[in-house]
Amino acid sequence: MKLSIAKYLVGIYTRVNDVINRCLDIKSNDVRIVGIFGLPGVGKTTIAKVIFNTIHYCFDGSSFLDNVSEKSRTNDGIIQLQETLCYEILGYQNLKVGSISKGINVKIERLHRKRILIVLDNVEKLDEIEFFLKNYDRFTSGSRIIITTRDKHLLDTLTKNIHVMYYEVKELNKHEAHKLFCQEAFGRNNFEEDYSELVYQFIDYAKGFCKHKVVDILRSINNHDPYYDIERLIDKCLIIVTEDNKLLMHDLIQQMGWEIVRQESPKVIEKRSRLLCYEDAPEILIENTGSNEIRGITLCLPKPKKVKLNLGKMTNLKYLIVCNVICEDLKSLPNGLRLLEWNEFPLSSLPSAFEPKNLVVLKMRQSHIKLDEHFEIPSRLLGADVV
Repeated sequence: MKLSIAKYLVGIYTRVNDVINRCLDIKSNDVRIVGIFGLPGVGKTTIAKVIFNTIHYCFDGSSFLDNVSEKSRTNDGIIQLQETLCYEILGYQNLKVGSISKGINVKIERLHRKRILIVLDNVEKLDEIEFFLKNYDRFTSGSRIIITTRDKHLLDTLTKNIHVMYYEVKELNKHEAHKLFCQEAFGRNNFEEDYSELVYQFIDYAKGFCKHKVVDILRSINNHDPYYDIERLIDKCLIIVTEDNKLLMHDLIQQMGWEIVRQESPKVIEKRSRLLCYEDAPEILIENTGSNEIRGITLCLPKPKKVKLNLGKMTNLKYLIVCNVICEDLKSLPNGLRLLEWNEFPLSSLPSAFEPKNLVVLKMRQSHIKLDEHFEIPSRLLGADVV
């Protein structure tokens, strides 16, 4: 049985070979679990499918159970997966397990007689493993279990005497991302020179702040130590820390966050906690219809444009990120700002009434701003980048 896979597999086979050679070692006679973890959309399922297609013939029986977490939300879904497992490995097409506990007992009795390969794709909870692999330590020597998950510590709780290995799927490097994009968009490995800027804009979607800056921003807002929360997000593969200590998130997670903000007030924009769409933000800023519910604004226009900013009503604004905005006058900035990023700031100074005592990050590159004598550097400021 061969599984269908995506048409373009850029960078996949390198990672597949890593898992097979470094983690699975199918010539070894031990029973082994391999956890493949990483960010959503990074290719965990595709890697598991290619591995399955490559090595399944080496076993007495094999089964690939896809999207386990979603299908395990109901008893019927669990039973259906158990029946699929029994059919694919044992060949019992008409087997009906009837209940979850009966399905577990059927598998325990019969699966332990064979050297098998089982893939559980997209697992989120430990009991989802128990539904299908109870007493996995009694499997026949040489059996292999592959589990794909976002939670790299999910398998730490498997305390039985069994060999557990981990493989983290890294994001595509710039060369791989470039090649994949060109294959998907243009059907070839390269692109016309006219498209070069567009291609790299799509590839370079993620930019991050230094981890310690994010920590200080969160601490200043919530008055608690955010390191634990950040580590939990890292463990769940929702964010990653780069080698230069910056925090990045997958674009799917970013889009989900945007949708959560939109749902706060689908019709009344000024009641949302953040303004993220450049079509919406200018209307609120120009007409001064904002409110103290707005805590963050990202106003990045596609090209330079004159905009008259009025932030007077946004007293709870915590971060302001601006790009390609030209304003001739800026009367005020909220004193509660933690992050101010405005490259090519068009004025020579910040508003005189602005008290930056809460500021943590100040980034105003390619600006001609002069920090006046009244601008007292806050003790928590991690560095003013105004070159």
